[in-house]
Amino acid sequence: MFKILFFGIIPTWLALQKDWIWWLGYAVFVIVFFFLVNTVRNLSSALNIVMAKTTYSNLSEDEQLEVDRVAENILTVYQSDPEAEFENEFEQWGYAALAMHDLGIAPRIFFSDWFPVKNPSRIPPDKWIVMSIKTAKGWLESRHSKNGPEAAD
Repeated sequence: MFKILFFGIIPTWLALQKDWIWWLGYAVFVIVFFFLVNTVRNLSSALNIVMAKTTYSNLSEDEQLEVDRVAENILTVYQSDPEAEFENEFEQWGYAALAMHDLGIAPRIFFSDWFPVKNPSRIPPDKWIVMSIKTAKGWLESRHSKNGPEAAD
């Protein structure tokens, strides 16, 4: 439906218009739309990374081993390589978020469920991760000061 609307119906209607300003408006709309979609994807990935690291640190050792095993299995499927390894820590936490979602482990901070991410190997820009870490730190500190040390656990 999206492709039909954006690449079929709207351009056809615009071709029937005689004024060029319609094309300019459509081009600006498409650019802004794709910018917003990309921003939401980056923020979702960054939040998943931060939520995964925080949640993982609160799991038991057995649960952590299970998450590690499932994350490595997901990585080998995504990469189509049984010898695949995580390229960096952010990628590892992206796959850990997918693993925890598959295991039914809810995040411990921010939200009650994980964001859908199509490709955990696509790491968002650092600014999104830094912003998510600062938000998590503030969120945890406010819970800690409001409800005492046991509320942040």
